[in-house]
Amino acid sequence: MEMGDSTAAAQQGRVLRFRAIPKRWTFVDVVVVDSGEELQLCFAAAELPVALAEGALLRFTGTEEPRRTRRGVRAYQCDKLLELTPPIVSCLPCEPTPSGPGEAGGPAAALCKYFVRGGCSERGCPFRHAFANEHEKDTVRAARERWAAQRRAHEDVDDPFLSGEGGGGGKSAHAQRHSEFAAWLVETFGAEALQDGTGVVDVGGGGGELAFELHCRRGVRTTLLEPREVCLP
Repeated sequence: MEMGDSTAAAQQGRVLRFRAIPKRWTFVDVVVVDSGEELQLCFAAAELPVALAEGALLRFTGTEEPRRTRRGVRAYQCDKLLELTPPIVSCLPCEPTPSGPGEAGGPAAALCKYFVRGGCSERGCPFRHAFANEHEKDTVRAARERWAAQRRAHEDVDDPFLSGEGGGGGKSAHAQRHSEFAAWLVETFGAEALQDGTGVVDVGGGGGELAFELHCRRGVRTTLLEPREVCLP
């Protein structure tokens, strides 16, 4: 399907995936036929036909963006779609199978957001726990440094708990609030007093994080009351 001509050097790539912002832009991930390099293309919505499909062959012209994408691939602002060849389904290779949970097994394996923020504890996580290239690694490192600077900027120098227990290390993360509260209860009231009678009753305890910290980790008999169906830790 001929769409026009252009004096700019044309490239040819096969569509891996695409996504659209209705009536505005269509983003297309392609693999270049000659080099095997993956690119991200941006077309005006009106420039691409409805028949666009995975495996289709595109010939296009465009201007390379000065910065790479978050995944470290080169991006192009495309001004012209020269040719579109529909996919031949019988000749398309099978999609690569991921090598394991959280590993890079193909272009669809996105980087795990929990891995980016410091660590992922989910068993069988389907996302990637390794950097695809140096650019992605540098991008995440810069983001972590930026987040750390933001936390330091919001610290209160007069906060008596800033130095942490024993004066070594910073405050615990928000995710540790149940563990910290359980430790405070035992330290303030004593395990023996908490065990008195029927023990601790955690009313509206949600997923049972506090009950788990008291009952399983500190040996304090605890009863959880929660009217909603929950998944216990």
